[in-house]
Amino acid sequence: MSFISVLETVGKDFENGLVLVLGDVNKVATAETPVLTSINPAAGAIAGQIAALTSQALGIATQTEQKIQALGKTKTTTAERVAEVAMILVPAVAQVLGLASAQAAGIANQIATSAVNILGALPSSVLSTTTATPAGTTA
Repeated sequence: MSFISVLETVGKDFENGLVLVLGDVNKVATAETPVLTSINPAAGAIAGQIAALTSQALGIATQTEQKIQALGKTKTTTAERVAEVAMILVPAVAQVLGLASAQAAGIANQIATSAVNILGALPSSVLSTTTATPAGTTA
């Protein structure tokens, strides 16, 4: 099996798992936003933005996991994964929420931690590959 086909296989498996996760996140965000908006319009607007950032973080976390697997890094810690996802997410958080860098970095880190932990908590039946190590663990 060539390196490219291994990457494609790993990518497809993660993509399938991500579709399941993001579908649920989007359903919750879609359901909660109108309710929050009717109670508190500002909270409703923020809830939709946070849901969008969370979806983006899950996508980044999945891509990070794919990259780690493709590079054969088996001893990557959860903190390293979170740091990489947060670094990519900071500009989006700053832009979407209109926060300064330091504030955006803190929020991005919290969202990234959640995304990495969600992927790490998924059962192997959702993200099953023969070469993958669940996020948050080391081999």
